[in-house]
Amino acid sequence: MYKIDFTFLQNGSLNTDSLKNLEKAANDKYKEILQHSMHFPSKSEISGCLACGADCLPEMPIDNRRIVEIECKGLLGSNFCEVSDSVKEFPEIGEKVIIKHEDFYEIGVVKENSDLIKVKRAELGLFGEELPQIIRIANADDNVKYNKNLLDEVNAKPFFLKQVEKHNLTMKLVCIHYQFDRKRLFFFIHPTVE
Repeated sequence: MYKIDFTFLQNGSLNTDSLKNLEKAANDKYKEILQHSMHFPSKSEISGCLACGADCLPEMPIDNRRIVEIECKGLLGSNFCEVSDSVKEFPEIGEKVIIKHEDFYEIGVVKENSDLIKVKRAELGLFGEELPQIIRIANADDNVKYNKNLLDEVNAKPFFLKQVEKHNLTMKLVCIHYQFDRKRLFFFIHPTVE
């Protein structure tokens, strides 16, 4: 939503690392400008084609809860999560977190933790709804459990393939995911047409 993409420069004179560094610097600056314009709308640093509303807050109420955007496998996918009051340190981008949602626990990685989430959610019309809860930043024990789940996902593949063959099913395995709490093992499939 708020990302500058420089992949069109890949075949040019920049190597991959230089391109990634340039893209990161540009996105960091863009994010800084957007955050500044949220707090000081009359002193916008945005001009030209970006000035056509990028510095204006939507007419939706702003959700001021402690919310981050996460990415995880399984049912949550990419989602907004509220950081529980019991979590003292606000999760950083790239940190693994443990999430409680309905009757299960999942592990995810923080994708975004800035004020831009407030704008993004307002533009999507999201406010005050119940969100999955981040209950803690993943610790060493959580990482051990997560790695075991990853290994067990790999070990589940032969079972799946055997069942597909046994029942003469036409489907392709996309991925396997063990929920963090191991309550469910998901086989994500794609039907194939013969």
